[in-house]
Amino acid sequence: MTRAEINCLNAQKSTGPRTPEGKQKSSLNALRHGLTSQFAVIPGEDHELYQIQLQGFLDEYDPQSVTELHLARSLAELAWRIDRIASLEADLLRAPAEQEAIQDTVNLVKARDVLMRALSNLSLHGHRLSRQFAKTRTELLEIQKQNKQETAPGFVFENSIAEVPEPPDLAPDLEIDETTPTTNRDREEADRRIDPT
Repeated sequence: MTRAEINCLNAQKSTGPRTPEGKQKSSLNALRHGLTSQFAVIPGEDHELYQIQLQGFLDEYDPQSVTELHLARSLAELAWRIDRIASLEADLLRAPAEQEAIQDTVNLVKARDVLMRALSNLSLHGHRLSRQFAKTRTELLEIQKQNKQETAPGFVFENSIAEVPEPPDLAPDLEIDETTPTTNRDREEADRRIDPT
């Protein structure tokens, strides 16, 4: 049996997780910091605390439309991720102090290099999320301002059934001959401009 055949047989035996719990666990294999995750709350974080924060944003911005609600939720998610960065940075800075076993210089330099790259990566994500937060907040406030202007008291009908005003009386010196049909001169003139034949 060739090596390629052996690899094919082994591949058939290794199909990955089969249970829903195993699939859920393996879906998080690539999760490092969760700052770009599709879910705001990642395993290990307090979902109830996130719900409290979300409710705080909803109370603060009081969304009145679906768009406003979406933007308020986005703000809560972005704030949650920004807060996660501070926690991750604290964990990274605490880790080398706990690992006093790094004795030789080479390993110490490597560990410090990895730490600096991780901190730099978190900083980039933090700046990106902060810009996105500011942009989303500005957009939400602008939409709320527009919605308030559209629903200002001068634009809202007080009665659900508005009365149609009566047409003004014609001046007494104008007489209309009801026997001859009237024509719409503007319409005829426009038609002539379009079709000169």
